[in-house]
Amino acid sequence: MPGIDRVPGRNPVIKKLLISAITMAILAGSLASANAATDVTNGEVYAKIDADQIVLGNSVIERVWATSPFHTLSMTDKRTGLVTGELASDFTLSYHGGTEVGQFGDLAQFSTDDLDFKSASATPLENGGVELRVTMTEGNTGVGEVVRTIRAFPGIAGFETQMTTSIPGALSAYTLDRVGVEGAATEIHAFSAGYDWRGSDSTDWEPAAQPFGGAHLGDHRETKSGAPGQSLEGEGEWMSLSTPQGRAFMVTQRVDYASTRMSYTDPSASAEVDLDHDLIYLGPFESDIHLGNDVNQVPVRYRVIAPGQTLALEPVFTGLAIDADDEPWQHYRYLTEHRMPNWKRDVTFNSNNVDAGRISTGAKDDMDLAAVREQSEIAKRLGVETFILDDGWQAASGDFCPDSPECPEPRGLYPARFPDGSFSAVRNILGDMKLGLWMNPMQFNPASNAYKRNPQWNCEPISEPLVAYNRVDPNGGSNEAGLGTWNPEATGPEGKLIDFIEGRIRNAIDNWGVTYFKFDFLAWVDCAGVDTVTAYDYRESFIRMMDRLIADHPNVTFQIDETNDYRLFPFESVARGPSWYANGSPKSNEALHNLWVLNPYVPGFTLGQATLGGQRGQLSNDYLMAIALGSHMTFFTNLTSLSEQQITDARRWTDLYKAHRDRFATFTYPLLGDPLPGDNWTALQPWNPETGTGALLAFRQDTDEVAKTISLRGIRGDGSFVLRDALTDEVFGTFTAEQLRSGIEISLPDKHSARVLFIDPAV
Repeated sequence: MPGIDRVPGRNPVIKKLLISAITMAILAGSLASANAATDVTNGEVYAKIDADQIVLGNSVIERVWATSPFHTLSMTDKRTGLVTGELASDFTLSYHGGTEVGQFGDLAQFSTDDLDFKSASATPLENGGVELRVTMTEGNTGVGEVVRTIRAFPGIAGFETQMTTSIPGALSAYTLDRVGVEGAATEIHAFSAGYDWRGSDSTDWEPAAQPFGGAHLGDHRETKSGAPGQSLEGEGEWMSLSTPQGRAFMVTQRVDYASTRMSYTDPSASAEVDLDHDLIYLGPFESDIHLGNDVNQVPVRYRVIAPGQTLALEPVFTGLAIDADDEPWQHYRYLTEHRMPNWKRDVTFNSNNVDAGRISTGAKDDMDLAAVREQSEIAKRLGVETFILDDGWQAASGDFCPDSPECPEPRGLYPARFPDGSFSAVRNILGDMKLGLWMNPMQFNPASNAYKRNPQWNCEPISEPLVAYNRVDPNGGSNEAGLGTWNPEATGPEGKLIDFIEGRIRNAIDNWGVTYFKFDFLAWVDCAGVDTVTAYDYRESFIRMMDRLIADHPNVTFQIDETNDYRLFPFESVARGPSWYANGSPKSNEALHNLWVLNPYVPGFTLGQATLGGQRGQLSNDYLMAIALGSHMTFFTNLTSLSEQQITDARRWTDLYKAHRDRFATFTYPLLGDPLPGDNWTALQPWNPETGTGALLAFRQDTDEVAKTISLRGIRGDGSFVLRDALTDEVFGTFTAEQLRSGIEISLPDKHSARVLFIDPAV
């Protein structure tokens, strides 16, 4: 299977300037395979390759490998002097159950000791980095090879590593990367979405049926800790390793399956995938039942690699850090500078709740041209920048065309919503606001023309009962939008399904002017039949499509609905755009909890929550809008329900947000305690540790405590800082770095009120 497409820079001027450098790098790769010494430099990032060693580094970090066998000798943090230990191997590939490769019997395990080093090459990247490519072959039979692609970037203390394997067999487990840290104290963080049923109160949620196989019963972030030198293993996507000399960490860009794991056995720490832990994931039905395989006695999951095929495994970021505050900052820089697309972080409106059953019978909303005009007038007053039509715009899910005379709604129950099939009339009404669309790209309504013409696209056998149920009740609930499930790799008379979907999305971008997509109804399932795909293949087919679209349209935003677990959360999702994190309107303490518990690992500005939503009319508009500053600011109420005062107050805050977007929608530290109890103070600190600029968002919840001392994080050096009120520009005070680290007192006379302060270096 092809690997995950990368997201290269697309500036043609830079490309021309780099032609000669890239040509030299290609020659360097040829020399490297002949064991000739090679140096490649791109700004501060460098690679050195000779017969015995390979070095990749930048101004703050360096990693050194031996070539035969290929394995890490050391990784050095030039800031702290921390040097990690030599590893026996950087990875392991386990082929389970009757593989015919080599002489390994029923369980074939490949590490670098079992592979022959073939070649290494280095290539400068357009973004200032250097890519190292190391190729190893399976020595016994020579039927496959493993390629490790490792990237270093300017000024970032870490490396992105991705591996592909063409060794055939049934792959059941693999290690993405390892780092050697002796005597480390360890933390493993597992992140789970599924807000709709989980809520913020981690003590309440439990499936209706007793979960089998390790369902996420805890909070949105669950952390396991080990004392120095203590072994630790478990499900997780982020592992921190702390020593007195400094820190190491690893972050896996993989969905929060039970098979996504981290482990530490002194001194070796590993980011791993063990498919034996998976059984089946049930999408929205996870709220009622979970079926996993934590017993792990009878493995049922594999990635089958046929001869001649190549499987791309998930990327992992391995880094070093000065301290606990520096660790997430290094990953944030990598994420936002080199993985996350250039989405605009707009203030958005989604028509999800404009629904009184006027022109719909189930889940579809009531948005027609008249409703667009009515809602857009208020959206403009609120300062909305992107206007997103939710699930009512399609004539029939699967055809991906507007409900219009050109593409009529097949039931014939209601008149056409829009006068044309390209949203020309809608865009004329929106004016300067950009157009966005909700999509259920992997589901269809059986009344759609696409399904009628291409029944082969159906995902067998899971879709057949869903289609039957949809036909029995075509108008109720989500049935109105469509419950049938596509097979992304299936081929029908009109070609491959995933290509058809991609073509419809490209048409919406190129011909309808759509700049934002909210992808919903996602569930990764196994499809049988002629075009068989596993749930893993299904997910990766969708991701490859997304990455192609992002590469060609870097200014288009792709949002994933993460209200159900096991979609793309956390880092497969956040590496590509924002999430729709909560369908409902969380209470103020719940919305704050989501931001507090996921920051600084998952950036809060990627989390879509109802702006001016929960407790509107009960708590002050200013308080609710201050909470929204820390999230992906999205209005999804019926805007006609807002009062004039609410509109006026909200506009003051959206103007503030847009004027200081880089200050609010950025890396953020959580401060004080968990806001979930609701009877305490809490705080967030959007911050750039290198420029010393940011903000403090302090929240007094339902507590009698009038003042609170708040210690800030990531404050470096010994300079002074000026704090100003964000709304009035009044100076709050000037403080030394040490005073900010020790804590400053914030007073708020009223319960459920907030103080927002800008922080800047004193001139």
